[in-house]
Amino acid sequence: MKYEKLARFIIKNVGGEKNINIVQHCATRLRFELKDEEKVNKVNLENSSEILQVLFSGGQCQVVIGTHVADVYKAILATAKISTVKEQSNKNKKLLDKIFALFSGIFTPFVPVMAGAGVLRGLLTIFTSMGILTTESGTYMILYAAADAILYFMPFYLAISASRYFKIDEFIGVTLAGTMLYPTLLTAFSEGAKLSFLGLDVILIKYASSVVPIIVAVYAVSLLDRLIRDRLPSIIRSFVTPLIDLVIMAPLSLLAIGPVVTFLTNIFTDGLLAVYSFNPIIFGFIFCACWQPLVIFGLHRGFIPVNLNNLATTGRDALLAMTMPSAFAQTGAALGIAFKSKNKNFKSVAAANVIPSVLGITEPLIYGTTLKAKKAFFMACLMSGFGGAVVGGAGCYTTGLPAGGILSLPLFAEHGFVWYIAGLLISFIGTLVLVLLFWKDEFVEKNDDVIKETDQLLEVDTEILGAVGTGKVLPLEIVNDSTFSSLALGNGVAIIPDEGKLYAPCDAKIVAVFPTNHAIGLRSILGAEILLHVGIDTVKMEGKGFYAFVKEGDMVKKGQLLLDFNIDEINHAGYDPTIIVIVTNTNHYNKVELLNMNTVVNNDDILRLE
Repeated sequence: MKYEKLARFIIKNVGGEKNINIVQHCATRLRFELKDEEKVNKVNLENSSEILQVLFSGGQCQVVIGTHVADVYKAILATAKISTVKEQSNKNKKLLDKIFALFSGIFTPFVPVMAGAGVLRGLLTIFTSMGILTTESGTYMILYAAADAILYFMPFYLAISASRYFKIDEFIGVTLAGTMLYPTLLTAFSEGAKLSFLGLDVILIKYASSVVPIIVAVYAVSLLDRLIRDRLPSIIRSFVTPLIDLVIMAPLSLLAIGPVVTFLTNIFTDGLLAVYSFNPIIFGFIFCACWQPLVIFGLHRGFIPVNLNNLATTGRDALLAMTMPSAFAQTGAALGIAFKSKNKNFKSVAAANVIPSVLGITEPLIYGTTLKAKKAFFMACLMSGFGGAVVGGAGCYTTGLPAGGILSLPLFAEHGFVWYIAGLLISFIGTLVLVLLFWKDEFVEKNDDVIKETDQLLEVDTEILGAVGTGKVLPLEIVNDSTFSSLALGNGVAIIPDEGKLYAPCDAKIVAVFPTNHAIGLRSILGAEILLHVGIDTVKMEGKGFYAFVKEGDMVKKGQLLLDFNIDEINHAGYDPTIIVIVTNTNHYNKVELLNMNTVVNNDDILRLE
């Protein structure tokens, strides 16, 4: 059997057959659920030339193989008696995972426009301080309106996103937001008027720029909508359902949900502010030093509502300001590793990740470099603490949602900018010096314990790939999965889809349709080997919401529909629906060039392979 030796090697280094509860695979990786993860010999596994990466995530040991993972999986099953069926109880997510998935699912869709608006707001601050613009000029007013609109009308954005997440008509959610922001009610609030509804006093609150109340209101109306919709006759369902939703939920949102949620939110944010105010230097040190570990475990998502609430209600946020030194420290660590490592592979990966990290794309650097060099990672955490202490002590804050890297610097120009730059430099230079002086290179060149089994290189030709769907284009390096973002499987592109359809990027042969229908492998007639992967970790949905129109061996034309998938179902399950396009034989090309960074529709030119 072709991969028998590799299969035995993997089984041995994940702790042996008796340590494996379940093994499954997705498009690129083996997913082991183990009795004891401490028995995994990660160093041995990653030193194999046949294994791209080893990750621990979601209670699984994930061994990244590549697009031939199905063959290795078959070899493992043939080599050992291992279960491939998940217990039903494993499908239930922990409460914390559900909460974080909710935050990610609701806030992620409009993060890019928030980041852009934030940078614009920072630039306006710089221009006014330099005398280029005045706050009374029409130019300033129009640009400021563009920068501030997303914060002021935050409930509308959240209503749309939350409605999609909770699978309810978006127009009902937006109407609830409109009720909370209705001018008459805002005027009554500003004038201190008293209102009642059926004899019950209404606590008037200014919901403009609020964050959490509308999310809870949309969740509540989604429960009511599901309760009544199917019980109504179909002939009146379309208009009576929203009628009942609004008659019940609009008053309830103003009488109870809004005031209670606002009260609880204020207690939490005031408590956090009190801790920060007690000693900003100590708080900044601890918070920034712990930030990257929080990110790795996904716990940073718990701060998203707090950050957005601060930005929306006060126009500034100090917590986000204290996270930036952490990214610069990790960049310093990678640069030090690039100088010091004697492993050519590791050295080149570290060097390649420095520039993207300076521009704000840190995931490949962290997962592909500093986490592997564990001591360097913790050196970066330590020095980021010192940078965070400077930023906290100077009272620095951001006036928008930073995209990361030097492109976000205008966001911090309003107060203590010189100290902010000092904090970043302390973290960057301090980590670089620590790594150069004290980090010991523990990496050796990959061994030959496992014989590399590769097919002969195919001849390839220059080719233009079309967009596989409609949506916003993202560089592959910033997707929320280190295996894809580190380019370990090959270069490519990502698309945040607007519709649940996947199309062929070129004339090609279907070489694989994965059993769960979430991923398809193609080989173009010009030699490109392409993996199309819908969503992050969507293999766990076990095919629910996916329908393939092609099978292995089919010949397809560019632009042909390959797959239908339900975006709402993916979001509701707590997964990211981003479409990943990877040229898995990238090493056969001199260049893989991204042609379009805007919104695309099916068949638009998106990648050039040379």
